[in-house]
Amino acid sequence: MDANGNFVVAYVRDTNNNNPDVFAKAYYANGQLKTVITVAATPCAETNPSIAMDPAGAFDVAYQVQNGTTNDVFVARYSAADSLLGVLEVTTGSASDDVPSIAMDTVGDAVVAYGQSASFNGYNSVAIFAMRISARGVVSAPIHIGDWASQVLDIGPGPSGIPGLLPAASGTGGVPAPDWRLPGAAGSSS
Repeated sequence: MDANGNFVVAYVRDTNNNNPDVFAKAYYANGQLKTVITVAATPCAETNPSIAMDPAGAFDVAYQVQNGTTNDVFVARYSAADSLLGVLEVTTGSASDDVPSIAMDTVGDAVVAYGQSASFNGYNSVAIFAMRISARGVVSAPIHIGDWASQVLDIGPGPSGIPGLLPAASGTGGVPAPDWRLPGAAGSSS
């Protein structure tokens, strides 16, 4: 939501023979529909959108694209006037990158987290990565947050929005979740 209460919602709709695509609807603060935006509609399956908006109304939509047998993460960036600024291919390669989640700070810098299918000692697992995206669209190198095998997974916000405790490897207690949000972002400890 922007500083005036305007907001955007992203969703998936099957528009072409079991080929899901990502769309967004922009609304005024009073709930009146402003516009419908086609975020991604290609022959590939686009799913799992996540959206973040800065106080000025610029917003990013992260989503996954099925590319053969793997998935990649893309981010579509929009101005406050709902104009497409560009699409960033955040992840590519042979690993499957899934279920992105995006957050944005007050100046338009963003961070997108995603799961990546991995193998650990012969077991299938999911590694969690995050990548920073500057307001100008510069994408950082991946930051390894953790993986299933090391039990470093954020279980979500606890009371007052504080990240919860993570299960210890021994199962006898917990360890604090890492705070990987952008410095100065809402809820960030830095």
